[in-house]
Amino acid sequence: MKITLTCLWMLSALTFSHAEIFTAMATMKKALDIEQQFAVELKSYVPLIKDKVRSEKVARLAEEYGRVANLSLLQPEAYLANPVNAYMLCKRFTADLKEVRELLDSPHLQQEFDTLIATHRAEAPDREDFDGVIEALLRLQDTYEIPCIRFVDGTFTSDVNSPRMTASDCFEIGKHAYDRKDSYHSLLWLLESVASLEMEGTYQSMDRVLLLDYLIYALIDQGNNYHAMHYAQQLLDLKPANPVTVDRIASVIDWLHAEIAKENATRLAEGRPIPQLDILPPVSNKRELSAKHMGKEYVKYEALCRGEDIMANPYKHDLKCYYSTSDGNPLLLLAPVKVEELYKSPDILLYHDVISDGEIEMVKNLSTPILKRATVNDPNTGRLIYSSYRVSRSSWLYDRYHEAIVTITKRISAITNLDMTSAEGLQVVNYGIGGQYEPHYDHSRDGVDGFPVTQGNRVATWIYYMSDVSAGGYTVFTKVGVKVPPIKGAAAFWWNLKRNGNGDSMTKHAGCPVLSGSKWVANKWTHIIGQEWRRPCTLNEHE
Repeated sequence: MKITLTCLWMLSALTFSHAEIFTAMATMKKALDIEQQFAVELKSYVPLIKDKVRSEKVARLAEEYGRVANLSLLQPEAYLANPVNAYMLCKRFTADLKEVRELLDSPHLQQEFDTLIATHRAEAPDREDFDGVIEALLRLQDTYEIPCIRFVDGTFTSDVNSPRMTASDCFEIGKHAYDRKDSYHSLLWLLESVASLEMEGTYQSMDRVLLLDYLIYALIDQGNNYHAMHYAQQLLDLKPANPVTVDRIASVIDWLHAEIAKENATRLAEGRPIPQLDILPPVSNKRELSAKHMGKEYVKYEALCRGEDIMANPYKHDLKCYYSTSDGNPLLLLAPVKVEELYKSPDILLYHDVISDGEIEMVKNLSTPILKRATVNDPNTGRLIYSSYRVSRSSWLYDRYHEAIVTITKRISAITNLDMTSAEGLQVVNYGIGGQYEPHYDHSRDGVDGFPVTQGNRVATWIYYMSDVSAGGYTVFTKVGVKVPPIKGAAAFWWNLKRNGNGDSMTKHAGCPVLSGSKWVANKWTHIIGQEWRRPCTLNEHE
């Protein structure tokens, strides 16, 4: 029997516009300015609140909002590069604002507060952003195999620290997972919330009754009936004010007694010992993976993202670094480019220092106002759709937008010796918190996601890396085990098609989740039309 949580009080978040902030950092900086304004307004409410306890809580919240806002605005990019900071920012604008509003003890103050929220509706994180940033944290936790405690105490990377997460912060993640029937992550974070609550002093960040209520059901979902009984009795000892809660938990205890009796009878019949209620066994928490996440390719993808060497490079001793003028191209004679070979067959190259800081800032400035959540092509309908396996924001820049884009395009052509007539525009992508692109091909395969006949298939990919990423964010090739680090100013290049025009199956690649930092890239896809004399076929039909 599985008890369904039907009667718990649910926190309902304030509704803002759909901003999709969680997918990138570029639009989150505005929220920091708004938070500073909120702190000032909340301080002005304090003397107007009649109830002393509520007034003190609002004063404390206003002080915290102001302290965090002032600190974060000193170095906004560094602050938001930390996924825990970004999570807390979204939480303050959603779940925490609900609490703030309820503390205002007059309709007049609540109306003023609602007006303040409405003023910034379009630029503030909304509930979808909050849900998205939680999913990002869970994605990072799974991909990089990070225990909850390392997020809680801010030590999830070697060079980034964040403030300690409260019991309330942990609870919201556990609640989110529970509401999505993800009992594995729910139990991890609810248990962490209990541990954090034990460490909090006089001011506790959340209601223990609510926390234990969720935890009991999460434990039952994973078959931990003894632990559920333990916490259910703890909850009743707290004497909840709501009689409905008391009756429901009492019924849960009766059900648990019956289930435990059945389990013990089975143990006796099998000759196994019966656990003692005062000595709890280890918590069982099994993660159920989808077929995709259990597949060999996805396992390789996550291992590569963690920096593991999953297969030997057969060309390791043949790889070299050198300067190239691309067969004497006039644009490169006086400034040859630095090339690092990463793999052969397919050729995967990393060009160093091929875009300047000034050009990077120009590209960012041109693209930021038009960034939109990235889409993928649905092979069933041919339409562009949002997808959980590609989490980023992107925009397209064309040569006609600015002469800097023309210069960048000419440089790619000079280095690769490819004609840019049929090439796509420069796609600028910002991967924010947990931003990723799971394993995929860039070229069309077997007629799927076909391109116009005036372009033909994507013959090659060029990726400019426009930021240094503190942790994560590698481009990885799952078929050959290559890991490309996102080095600012560098560019990766590879051929998607063989010389005979067929796709190269070894070019399947992915963008790993960004663990810390903000990853900016610019993609340039060159198509096969126009390359007949630039990259001709050989006499070998298989090449």
